[in-house]
Amino acid sequence: WGNEQIGCVGLAAILLLTDAVITPVPPDVLLVVIANTELSHHWWIYVPTLGLISSGAGILAWHLSARVGNTRLPRLVLGRFRERNAELVSRYGVLAVALGALTPIPYSVTCWTAGILHVPVRKVAWVTLLRIPRFIGYYLVSAWSTHLLDPPTASDNGGPADATLRSSSPSAAPGYPTAAS
Repeated sequence: WGNEQIGCVGLAAILLLTDAVITPVPPDVLLVVIANTELSHHWWIYVPTLGLISSGAGILAWHLSARVGNTRLPRLVLGRFRERNAELVSRYGVLAVALGALTPIPYSVTCWTAGILHVPVRKVAWVTLLRIPRFIGYYLVSAWSTHLLDPPTASDNGGPADATLRSSSPSAAPGYPTAAS
């Protein structure tokens, strides 16, 4: 679906939008799309690239918020997240952005708040690169769990395909690199 309908450029554009502008759509949706399409065959190219795009989107969010931070727009955009994230970023600075980059804490909100509070962009830029290993880790979990939920197939009679699915190693699942690749 992902590649046929919107393509790789479309996935990148969606990610740039969801991480630069505050939206209710988490970027993890794109990782699920990759895990469930033919894009999974080259995940090691797509996933780190999306992580890098997400990093750039965070820096873009910082710049946007630094420009409009003294207007009413941040109140409208951030809503109830503004106070919570302002407290978090005020207290921890760039470490709060690192938490947003690595955890489910809203990354775009954290980057916007860092821009409003004028956390130095050079420091923010370095920690946004944590999005790359985060995307890789979340993708691997997503791809592994997706294949755990696959319905049994006709080859699930103890043959080679069944042995691969029963393997305790997530790298044996389709979409993962193997020693042969």
